[in-house]
Amino acid sequence: MKKLPIGIQTFSTIIDDNYCYVNKTPLVAKLADQSRFYFLSRPRRFGKSLLVDTIADAFLGKKKLFKGLFLENNWDWNKTHPVIRIDFAQGPHLRFVLLTGVSKFSKVSLFSGLNNLQDISLDKRYGTLCGYTQEELESVFHNYLTNVDLDLLKRWYNGYSFLSQPVYNQKKYHKKYPGKDTWLIGIKFSKEGRNITRFEWERLCG
Repeated sequence: MKKLPIGIQTFSTIIDDNYCYVNKTPLVAKLADQSRFYFLSRPRRFGKSLLVDTIADAFLGKKKLFKGLFLENNWDWNKTHPVIRIDFAQGPHLRFVLLTGVSKFSKVSLFSGLNNLQDISLDKRYGTLCGYTQEELESVFHNYLTNVDLDLLKRWYNGYSFLSQPVYNQKKYHKKYPGKDTWLIGIKFSKEGRNITRFEWERLCG
């Protein structure tokens, strides 16, 4: 049985050491195909670091890591791109940029080289890029969900929606499900279970 990815933010570690992995590579391919510069805002513990590391390994040409995943046969592995820390003024020369954070930002002079940055935080096409959908949770972590009341689990924890399918927050620890002997992937507590409007998002993110 695959291990739970407790605190793991490195894609290669998850693959090489046989951890459970929720496959987000179809959305990674879509990002790379449709544009170059992105900004993604998500709350803490939503897997942003793992997402960035996954994208980095793809651009570095580490095809072996993606065996059996969507990118294995849907990525140009003949081309590699260095993954580096750069001055943002060099933006026009970059193949792909993804900035992530827990709050929105203002386009100040720091980002002058990236003035066409696309904010995909509330783009419904990428609403499930971070976090776990119900289908992903049940598919990837099914061995840990034996005898768990999934309807109750959904009602209490599946409360985030970024104008797309509801998602569970991908916390980096595990919680004991009340009254059960099964350890679950740690999920951010939320009872609202509704979409976040753009106005609310602006207020939350400042």
